Amino acid sequence: MIRTQELRGYNPVETIEGQGHNCERLTNAVAYNRKQDESDSAYLLTKIETTRVPTAQADYAVDKIELWCCNCASFQYQSLKPFLNGERTLDEISTCKHVKAHNKVERAENDDQQGTLL
Repeated sequence: MIRTQELRGYNPVETIEGQGHNCERLTNAVAYNRKQDESDSAYLLTKIETTRVPTAQADYAVDKIELWCCNCASFQYQSLKPFLNGERTLDEISTCKHVKAHNKVERAENDDQQGTLL
């Protein structure tokens, strides 16, 4: 069972949009967090297309990036905080363990779909 309060509340995409970036939501995924001492919870991952600098200053052809966002506390404080403080651009921010795990699974699924060369 997913605790729905984990999927509501903090929305990193809205935070990025609030800094002058237009964000196109490309896809969503759910990262399940199963710990022995807790009930199941989940985090919402959203892949967006935006620009590394605010949209008004961006050359879209040069500055366009794709970025996975997560609504976990780690992404909020360790990834977005340096961006919000002006220390990093969006393409320089780190990611959280939920996004890393999802990307690892996604790459493995893509590898499985590749044909074997003879």
